[in-house]
Amino acid sequence: MEVVKHLVTEIGTRLSGSAGEEAAARYLASRFEQIGLEVELERYRFLGWQLLEEPLLEMLSPSRERLPCAPNIYSSSTSEQGAEGTLRLIGKVPLQGNGYDRYAIVDRDGEELAYVIATDQPVARNGVHDIRFPVPEVNVDLDIRKKLQELSQQKTPVRMRLKLKTKFDPQAVSHNVIGTLRGATDPERVIIVTSHLDTQIGSVGANDDASGIAVLVRMAESLVKAKPAKTVRFCSFGGEELGMYGSRYYEKRLKETGELKKVEFVLCFDEVGQEKQTHRFRATSEWLELKLRSVLEQLKAGERLGEGLIEPFPKRWVVRAFGSDHAAFVEEGVPAVSIGGGGHDGYSHTGSSGDQDTLEKVSPDIIKYKADIGLRILGEIGAL
Repeated sequence: MEVVKHLVTEIGTRLSGSAGEEAAARYLASRFEQIGLEVELERYRFLGWQLLEEPLLEMLSPSRERLPCAPNIYSSSTSEQGAEGTLRLIGKVPLQGNGYDRYAIVDRDGEELAYVIATDQPVARNGVHDIRFPVPEVNVDLDIRKKLQELSQQKTPVRMRLKLKTKFDPQAVSHNVIGTLRGATDPERVIIVTSHLDTQIGSVGANDDASGIAVLVRMAESLVKAKPAKTVRFCSFGGEELGMYGSRYYEKRLKETGELKKVEFVLCFDEVGQEKQTHRFRATSEWLELKLRSVLEQLKAGERLGEGLIEPFPKRWVVRAFGSDHAAFVEEGVPAVSIGGGGHDGYSHTGSSGDQDTLEKVSPDIIKYKADIGLRILGEIGAL
């Protein structure tokens, strides 16, 4: 728990491009060096985004009330007076299942000034807006969604006002930490194990993803002693919450240098440290799923974590619904196993639920258990 505690209490929020994210990268690089890994601190530029003020979403009629909301990253600002108008349902945000309801705040001339996404989440959470079309956009929770649906069924007009102030930064800088343990007998064959450094807005990210970083540190400490046959690269990426920027940057570099063809497997840890969370395991092929199932049975994961742990991994959802830092590699045909959680419970993931993602909810026993699962998977696929 030392790693999680340092990231959460000594550093805190680690939004992409921030001093906190850089501090986390330098801390982890130092830990990897102490363990005995060859360390590279990779720096890259990206289009950054900042929330300058807390968003204000108000229902003006039929009743007047302030609605809790979470801005989507890469949303643009409203005017100082805010975007005010009639709320109009314009369609669905395509996701698995029925999707989310997308509303526009429309002025008298019919212009869509801002957008409200009514989700099925118990609390409003930040998402990522399509950077190509910057507009003011916020998410609201399931209770508000139900209320808006009821008003729509009653044909009751709704007026809203949104005030949102954000900033784009074309000079933002993020970091990846790459710790390499060279293989004893097959060093040209590479396994990548991932976590991510950054957090969402206003979150200390204890589970998402300080827990994943802690798993990597535990696995690295074990493998340095074991001397694996293949090279293992422990990669903690920046910019995951913005759209897996760090891993995409790294995968692109490997492809350009011809090194990507050496990567045989990716193992991703994201949101893995809470006792009471959804525990999700996904594999990209039937062969890997058999290996994964064998490991979970060996370690009695059904008794420890619950039943129904292995979920389907349809490739079309690898970014939009199941996305984490394995995504860029999966899209290039690299086999992967994703170990995660959170998702639609709204509590183990960051976002406006960030106040739920705190240190006391992370279990050192679960972190150790997930590291043991990771090590056993590497054994099953012949990396050790």
